[in-house]
Amino acid sequence: MDHSGVIAEFAPLLVRASLSCGRSQDRRNDDGNVLLLKRIAVFGAAVALTMSFPGLAQADTEPAGPAARTTVLKYSGGECEMKSDNPHWSRGAQSVIFKTRVECAGTEAPTVRITGDMFYVEGGLPGLPSDAPTRPVGHSELQQVVPIGDTVTYYTPLEDDPSKLTALGTYQGTAVGEIVAPVHSNLNPFTTARAYVVPRL
Repeated sequence: MDHSGVIAEFAPLLVRASLSCGRSQDRRNDDGNVLLLKRIAVFGAAVALTMSFPGLAQADTEPAGPAARTTVLKYSGGECEMKSDNPHWSRGAQSVIFKTRVECAGTEAPTVRITGDMFYVEGGLPGLPSDAPTRPVGHSELQQVVPIGDTVTYYTPLEDDPSKLTALGTYQGTAVGEIVAPVHSNLNPFTTARAYVVPRL
């Protein structure tokens, strides 16, 4: 029986539990080498699980739960809701991407510009993205008419971008939304959650 799905679901919890137990016991132990050995053991176990069970790697390439961020752009003819998911591996694009979806309600379809940037840093573990400083690795800028009641998707990087983001590690996206017609709105920036992504080349 294939248990990879179960392992994928509970592996991040086991890693966190191991780290928590390690911290608790390390406080009672004066030997600094114990802390180092425990950290190495936890890291080795997580890497072994990821390499041994494809289901574990796949579980961490998709955004978990609902959209990471939601914000609203208002204009004279109505308002638009922007939602962005977390960075994740896209089989179709063969790249790490994140999507921003825009839906508008009102009396006049607006033109919405989304400027997106992807950031990256090496490191992290399944379910435990790195919190180290990131560097920019991808960019997009696109404006589209958003029909009232429809949902329009913006991709970062752009769908036709020849450069592909294929490195294993931690990603985070930022997006800036702006209504450019019928009137200009204020810029509305927001940031996705960090995500540890395992490319599936």
